Parts: sequence; structure tokens; C-alpha cells
Amino acid sequence: MVRAAELLLLLLGLSGSLRAQLPPPPTVVINLDEDPELRWLPLKKVFDVDYLSKAAAEIIECIEATHHG
Repeated sequence: MVRAAELLLLLLGLSGSLRAQLPPPPTVVINLDEDPELRWLPLKKVFDVDYLSKAAAEIIECIEATHHG
């Protein structure tokens, strides 16, 4: 049991040091008072829309396969 606790502490320490090396996620302000065509434009400046579309499609496909499989 002590060995497991030591390993857990080691892993927590490693994850903390790895997290400290990552850049912070981008901050995007979405103004819900703007028209839908305009309110989401700030996301296009920060994220690759094609990549997000493909990733979302893969996730949806995986969920559908799991529930209908």
C-alpha cells in the first residue's frame, strides 16, 4: 500500500511539472449579443476550423458506433 502511495505521489509530481511547461489555453470572448455569423469569428482566429470539424466528426462517429454497435 505504501508503494502505491509513493507511485501516486510521483505521478502527481510529474503531471504538475509537465503542466507547468504547457502554454495556457487561448482566451476567446464570444459576444452573444452579436449576430451568430459574427459572434463566432474570434474562434477562427485562434483555432483551425478544418481540424476541429474533422475531430468533431471522428468523435461523433465513435459515439454512434458505440451506441449502435
